[in-house]
Amino acid sequence: MKRPVFFYHMLLVVLLALMCSCSGSSSSSIAITGADKSSDSAVTGQRLYFQVSTVVDYPVAKYIWRASGGTIEDKDNSNNKNYIFWISPEEPGTYTVTCTIIDDEGNVKAAPFSVDVSSRSTKLLLSQDALGMAKEDGVKIGGVWVSTQHDTRYYSFAGNTNISWGYGYDLIAVQNTYDQSTYTYITLIWAAKTGENSLIYYNNGMSESTTFNECSKMTRLVMDKDKNVLLIGADNGLFAYYPHPTDLLITTSVDSHVYDIKVYDSGALVATKDGLYKVTYNDTWTSELLYNDNDPTYAVLKDTDGNIWRVIDSNGAKVITCEDTALAEQPPEVIDSLDQDLLGHVWCGKYYWDGDSWHDPTGITDEVKQSMISPEGLAYIITTSGELFSW
Repeated sequence: MKRPVFFYHMLLVVLLALMCSCSGSSSSSIAITGADKSSDSAVTGQRLYFQVSTVVDYPVAKYIWRASGGTIEDKDNSNNKNYIFWISPEEPGTYTVTCTIIDDEGNVKAAPFSVDVSSRSTKLLLSQDALGMAKEDGVKIGGVWVSTQHDTRYYSFAGNTNISWGYGYDLIAVQNTYDQSTYTYITLIWAAKTGENSLIYYNNGMSESTTFNECSKMTRLVMDKDKNVLLIGADNGLFAYYPHPTDLLITTSVDSHVYDIKVYDSGALVATKDGLYKVTYNDTWTSELLYNDNDPTYAVLKDTDGNIWRVIDSNGAKVITCEDTALAEQPPEVIDSLDQDLLGHVWCGKYYWDGDSWHDPTGITDEVKQSMISPEGLAYIITTSGELFSW
């Protein structure tokens, strides 16, 4: 039977359509079922989290992340991850973070995220009663815990939460643990008062205290989450406390007054009256005095490039050094507090160093007691009068 010409035209169209569907240029085999971010907005220099969820006909070969500004962390290893952390840039504006999904057949699907980035500003969070603070441990998106005369508060970019337990202590350390029986995270707060030797911990409204006769006048509390040990600085040295169920206190070889403790992957840096110690601990505890200048070290920081910063005593005045060399320019006020933000700036109190000079972006006029950069990149500052600011 002779078929009409249009029949062959239609057959050709169908064949071409089938060929195109197998060419790998279509995204119909990839369905994006979820596109989540930690926030729709941010301030400059803040860390955000992005994640996509997909249903695909073929295995995913790559997740490729790109951004119109800012910094994608761990970018070299992010091609096979459906999530990334992104640090917003120093310039305000609207930025796009895009995940491109490619499956084994070459099909492509893009998931763009839009984020509004605003300039930072100084905000007064508490007008009085702030005593001390600690970072939320083991997280990249998180805030700080602040102890006051009346309660403990948690502050982050998303807001704050008041907790009616754990208050009146200027030394605090926080440990987050996961309870597999209830599938919930538990926040454990360790607390003490400077000059005392009683340690108390709070767990969901319950508390228990321990007195360490070995510790003379506590000065610092820092939790090493990975090794499950609480580092205790005191007037007579550094101690290590392994909590429940061990309940073991170890006296280390650092026997000088401790001013500051910073935990790093290889151990801890301990600032003391006799100088700076590097402490390592696996099966045994060892310590090494890093500098032979015998100057008291009041604060310490190891930056992202591995450089060691210190606040030391030099001829009766406090100065900041980097890799054992005093900075040519010092901030107007040097206090016993060092930290680094996500843009690489080193902070001492309300001042930050950008590599060339010191800046005070906060406009805070009172004397500063302590400053701290949260895991998500916000700066929190406590003044000597008990005010708490964020920037």
